[in-house]
Amino acid sequence: MDECISPNLVFATTQMSDYTRNRYRLDTTSATIASAGQIISVNFPEASLLDMKSFRFFFTATCSQNNTGAGSDAVYARLPDDGGTTLIQKLEVYLNGVQVSSGQNEYNSMARMIKLGKSSNDRNSSYGQLTNNAFITADSKAQVANLCVSEWNGFLNDLSTRFLPTSLMGQIQVRITLANNAVLVPAIVVGGNAQIPTSLTAGQITNAATMSYQVSNIRFSVDAISVCPAYNEMLSQQLTRESMIKLNFCEYYTFLAANILQNRFALASSSIDAIYGSLRPSTYNANGQPATAVDGFNTGGYVCNYLSYRCFDPDTDVSTPVSNLQSQYSINNVLMPQYLESIEDAACDVAFVWDKVGQMSDGIIPTTRSNFKTGFFQVPLLLNHPSGMGLSVRSGYNSRGVNSTMIWSLYNIPSATLPASYNNIVVVKTTAQLKIGIGRSLAIDF
Repeated sequence: MDECISPNLVFATTQMSDYTRNRYRLDTTSATIASAGQIISVNFPEASLLDMKSFRFFFTATCSQNNTGAGSDAVYARLPDDGGTTLIQKLEVYLNGVQVSSGQNEYNSMARMIKLGKSSNDRNSSYGQLTNNAFITADSKAQVANLCVSEWNGFLNDLSTRFLPTSLMGQIQVRITLANNAVLVPAIVVGGNAQIPTSLTAGQITNAATMSYQVSNIRFSVDAISVCPAYNEMLSQQLTRESMIKLNFCEYYTFLAANILQNRFALASSSIDAIYGSLRPSTYNANGQPATAVDGFNTGGYVCNYLSYRCFDPDTDVSTPVSNLQSQYSINNVLMPQYLESIEDAACDVAFVWDKVGQMSDGIIPTTRSNFKTGFFQVPLLLNHPSGMGLSVRSGYNSRGVNSTMIWSLYNIPSATLPASYNNIVVVKTTAQLKIGIGRSLAIDF
């Protein structure tokens, strides 16, 4: 009969010898001051063992000063929620000159979609607010904030290993394209009190459209470690024995469609792990749009229009919630789920796709039915196996070699609440694989 000894009963000690850690400042290879649409580039140290969880982007964000409008027409530019991350429109990662990240043009939209289930309100209201302007604040002046982006999606953070040996794969270069001015939020003063409006007068609209921002004091940092020589010998032996080292990482794709409730898309990938669908106003990328009010979202209670994910089927009476909206995915004519799911199904899946199951699991960002439907709406679909081994295992749907057609369909949204113009957004999460060969040769299996 097998005997089992619980790990917490075992006396065990060990030590990592010859271990050192240090942090390095990285300066941009481009201009030190940038504005909307401009690119910021940085190179990582070479011949180093880098802690990718330590990569940070520091900068000062300065919103435009008061607009020319006088009196009640005066508008003050404020940073969006998740100010640092939302200011990133596009993120590209190059490894030894090879692009390993697709460089999608909606990085900020994707990051918010992922954050809704991956993060929690506790972390958002503490670390998020401390470093990244997690909430929109009202004031009678344009905002200036020192921000730090330290949590990334894709190759920079979502890896099967935390430490990257650049001596084997070459130099890492990151290119960040700043978002357009549409991410900013207008604030006004009414009766001597600053507030975030959800609607604007004609004069305020004119002034809000001129809002802009600039980033300065740009710098980056990353930690590098040194371990015993046995580690490098082990990697060399693995390269000699197998001719390559494999590294899994997350890759995301965004599909946008205008004014349709059936978003049809196709993607060839070795491992499609999850799909997230949502709707938002078609004005999301228009300058000067007012914020969206969401209840129960900490002190601010607002999300920027750019990232306002809605179902357009709101509860008009909290005592009698409605569930008109229904949705369903189709992958190669296979319906998922096998029935039309409701708002309640989608709300449960926000945590489920991140394997946050059970009473001991972390929370999510949506906290009420109302803020889920009016600011944090998404319909997730899980396609991989929650193995508990993270990115070490690729278990998602393999769509390569077949003509894979995927459809996200929405039904029964009341015509009275569905606007004439809206944006349908779908984010697909996949696991790609980087193959590192001898002589810094690289190959990527998407």
